[in-house]
Amino acid sequence: MFDALNEPEFVRLAVSGDADAFHRLFGLLAAPLASYIERLGIPAADAEEVAADALAKVQRSLPTYRDRGAKLTTWIFEIARNCAFDHHRIASRRAAQDAEFCIEYVRGNGHSADAGPMRITANAEAFTAAMAGLSTTDRDILRMREVMEYAEIARAEEATEQSVRVRHKRALDRLKQKLATGSSHV
Repeated sequence: MFDALNEPEFVRLAVSGDADAFHRLFGLLAAPLASYIERLGIPAADAEEVAADALAKVQRSLPTYRDRGAKLTTWIFEIARNCAFDHHRIASRRAAQDAEFCIEYVRGNGHSADAGPMRITANAEAFTAAMAGLSTTDRDILRMREVMEYAEIARAEEATEQSVRVRHKRALDRLKQKLATGSSHV
C-alpha cells in the first residue's frame, strides 16, 4: 500500500512541496498513522489528533527530508512515534497538575488535608475523573486561575477580565456538578 509513497519520483514531488503529492500522502497515511499511534497507547479519542499533528510536522519538515537508506514512510512513522511520546509526556504532566489542583481544591472547600490519605486519594480520584470530563477550555481556565490573577489571564487570552471571570465561574460550576454527580465525598 505504501510502496507508491516511497517511489523516488513521488518522494521528489513531496519534498519539493507539491500539494497534490502531500494530499495523496495525507489521504493514504492519516488512518494508518492514527491506528499506529493508538497501538502506542494513545486513547482512540486522541489518536487522530496526534496523527494530524504528526502529518503537519511532516509537511513542515518535508523540505529537509533526505533519503539516507530509510523509506519516506519509515521517516513519517518515526515522526508520528515522537508525537505520540510528546502526547504521553504532556498527559503525564497534566495528570500531575490535576492531582496538585485537586489537593488545593479539596483544601479550599473546607476539607482538611489531615483527613487522611484514603480521603485525599478518594477525592483525588473523583476530582481527576471530573476534570477529565471537562472540556480542554474549562480545564485550562481552572489551571490558569490557580496561578494567575484574572487580569493576567485576560491579557494572555486577549479577552476582558469580566469574560475571564465568567468563564472561570462556569468552569467551576461544571466541575462542581461533575463532582456532585460522580461522588458524594468531595
